[in-house]
Amino acid sequence: MDNNFKLYLMAFVLFFAGNILQLDEKSTIYMIFALCSLICLIIKLWNETHTQREIITDIVVVGFALLLYTNSKAMTILMLAAFLVASKNIDIKKLLKYTFYCAVVLYIAIIISSQLGIRQNIHIQITRMTGQVAERYGLGFEHPNQLHMYYFIIVLMGIYVYYEKLTWRSLIVVQIINCILYKFSVSRTGMLSVVGLSIVYLIFRQRDYLNKKISKLAAWAFPLCAFVCIFLSKIYTGNVIEVIINKLLQGRVSNSHYFMGKYGDSLFGRNFTSSNKSLILDNSYVILWLKFGILFTVILCILYYIAVKKMIKQGDRAALLCVLMFACYGITEGFLSNIFRNFSLLFLANIICNDMPALIGKGIPVKLPLRAGRKMVQE
Repeated sequence: MDNNFKLYLMAFVLFFAGNILQLDEKSTIYMIFALCSLICLIIKLWNETHTQREIITDIVVVGFALLLYTNSKAMTILMLAAFLVASKNIDIKKLLKYTFYCAVVLYIAIIISSQLGIRQNIHIQITRMTGQVAERYGLGFEHPNQLHMYYFIIVLMGIYVYYEKLTWRSLIVVQIINCILYKFSVSRTGMLSVVGLSIVYLIFRQRDYLNKKISKLAAWAFPLCAFVCIFLSKIYTGNVIEVIINKLLQGRVSNSHYFMGKYGDSLFGRNFTSSNKSLILDNSYVILWLKFGILFTVILCILYYIAVKKMIKQGDRAALLCVLMFACYGITEGFLSNIFRNFSLLFLANIICNDMPALIGKGIPVKLPLRAGRKMVQE
């Protein structure tokens, strides 16, 4: 394990820990985590050799992120840009392997601490649109949905890391834990997502016609989900079919329609609150469209399409599975722009670090930092 990988790993794990521990972004601990992570990324970039085209690419990516941040005031876009431009020569699978270990330990620790009274065990009573009353518990997380959401993320991360080594016994254990957690979270989205994840994984492990068809369709998963969600949120009128879809999604379509009508379209996004006293916007694609704008949403869809096409060509079904599952999960949750939850964003690193610089032109290696009196080699 070289020093640059250690620096990137430390930076990523610190932010991941801050996310799963649900630290307040303004808290002292979170600020210390953020500062340490930033220092690690800067040192990594400082130690590496970069071409001029890579430097130009990094400037464009970070500059675009800064532009979006000025409108959205969302730190996630800056974190996304920082970790993508710093991901050169990083083994993503190895990174996620260590992050997986960390995630499992933290997840268990949070649940235990809630039972010991160290963390609050949130209790929520809700009445669903069907009239059913549900008792829900967070077990140390801020919301019961997040209890199951992080379980889904951890399971998906584990499947990605150990894709070729999983057995039926492992999947059965995953589903037993899934059922136990559902008794507390009552998160149908989380529970069904973990079940669906196991089913799709088993299909992907079979070299048959259905596997090939799903693999080819996966390239359109993210763009298609984005189009359908945004389109439905715009045209929602309350007709019979739309009402049925809305009920199945627990009011997410009508909620998205409200926020879409209130804030409208913009090229570079805006700063807005995705909840009020009675409505919550938890559809990632509508959030991307409103918070970060039309341009970023379209670019992200294109990047995912290109990345998945490469995965299909390389036969990387483990990464393909991650993209497909996150694309579907994003319909009912709003975290797809967060690289520490939606780790499939790391798969875009190859495009940012290799393909984009190649579009600029052939580069000449330049060692950073540029010392005093040392001239930068021109391409």
